[in-house]
Amino acid sequence: MIGSIAKPSFSPSGKNYKADRAFHAGGVYVEKGFIFDGASGPNFTLNTLGLSRFDPRLIVAACVHDKAYRSGCVSKAQADLVFYNLLVQGGISRGKSNILYRAVRAFGRKHYKG
Repeated sequence: MIGSIAKPSFSPSGKNYKADRAFHAGGVYVEKGFIFDGASGPNFTLNTLGLSRFDPRLIVAACVHDKAYRSGCVSKAQADLVFYNLLVQGGISRGKSNILYRAVRAFGRKHYKG
C-alpha cells in the first residue's frame, strides 16, 4: 500500500506533525512538509481503544487520511478504506481498525473537501 518515493517519517511541528519526506500511499501523494494533526478522532474513542493521536502505529494512516480529505485527490470512500488498510499495516488490530474506519465513515463527511 505504501509506494516508494521514500519511507515516511515525521517530526513534531508545534502541536502537530509534519512529513519529513514525500511519499505515496494508497494512491495519495503526501509532499514533504505536509502538516497534520494526527488521528483527530474523538479522544474518547482513541482512549477507549488504548491509542493516542500520534501513536506510531497509526501515524502514517492519519497523515494520508488528512491529506486525502484536504485535497480530495481520492473519494471519501477511498480515503477511508486506505485509512483502514494503513492502520492494519501499521500494526493496529483489525477490530480496532474497523472501529476507527466506521468512525471516519460516519462522522468524517464534514471534513472531506472533495
